[in-house]
Amino acid sequence: GSEFQGWRLVERLKSGAFGDVFAAQHRFTKQLVAMKVVRPVPDHMASERAARFDLEVNLHRKVRHPNVLEFYGADMLPDGTAVLLTELLDGLDLARALRRLGPLSPGDALFVTVEVLRALAAMHVRAIHRDITPSNVFGCCSVRVDAEDNIERGRVRVLDFGLAKVDGRPGPTREGDTP
Repeated sequence: GSEFQGWRLVERLKSGAFGDVFAAQHRFTKQLVAMKVVRPVPDHMASERAARFDLEVNLHRKVRHPNVLEFYGADMLPDGTAVLLTELLDGLDLARALRRLGPLSPGDALFVTVEVLRALAAMHVRAIHRDITPSNVFGCCSVRVDAEDNIERGRVRVLDFGLAKVDGRPGPTREGDTP
């Protein structure tokens, strides 16, 4: 893979209208991360994009919770490319899981709902997430056994703070954004 700011791009995980998400590995530490690369926009849209990116970075920095995507760092390059580094998750977003596996069982639906509500409770101290959709809910595949030999399901993580509302002020929005 190609290199980007000391990170080797291992695999493109997702592509969207605004950019791409890659699995990336640091060339020295070998740490694996998810790297969200948001493409530059025309000058007339740059201030809105910068505001969205700043909001997302600040929320990631402030909100630490087991059900919220872990944040490692961010940068804005001179050409306007925004880069966000987060934990690399193993699993599927809920939208893909539902397409692939069909409806959740009542027990799984309850588990996912409780995990998402825990994330939202932690986030709502700082912001209101205005884009809770199946594609922004990620189910991690890992299954662990705790110290008392209880089986723990994989964690559910909430992703993407780009449309959050902070301190009563809405984040930057566009027509068609989820309210």
